[in-house]
Amino acid sequence: MAHLIARQLDISPWEALLLTVKRAAAWSQFYETKLAGCVDDDELRPGGTHYDWVQAYERVTDKLARYSKMAVDAGVAAIMVQQARSEGETIARVLNQAIGAAGLSEEQETALRQALRAALLEVSEEAQDRASLTAGTEEPDGEMA
Repeated sequence: MAHLIARQLDISPWEALLLTVKRAAAWSQFYETKLAGCVDDDELRPGGTHYDWVQAYERVTDKLARYSKMAVDAGVAAIMVQQARSEGETIARVLNQAIGAAGLSEEQETALRQALRAALLEVSEEAQDRASLTAGTEEPDGEMA
């Protein structure tokens, strides 16, 4: 049996870029957690007990920035938006077909569609809130904080 690392994954180039960004972010968070355990700044200097974590954190953070730039340049966000839009359209078609086939009265169908619309708006607002948190906050002059 081949070693697990030798297996080939069936992923697209943009999925690979996104996976690389996520892995680098996870490593960055791991090293940041290690550094948070430091109680004395001298431990962060060369020869200090946490210096290896400092170097690893700097290295992986640089990689995260490079991988993120590569993903942006490759248009990964636009591809993800298009993919999400396509999936959303598929879900809407399936729901409309199911609602039509359910034999509901006009009142029931209207009530169901209103409930679905309300649930979708709620999910949309939650997604927008998450997006604004990950995008950073803007200062009143329009610059990033």
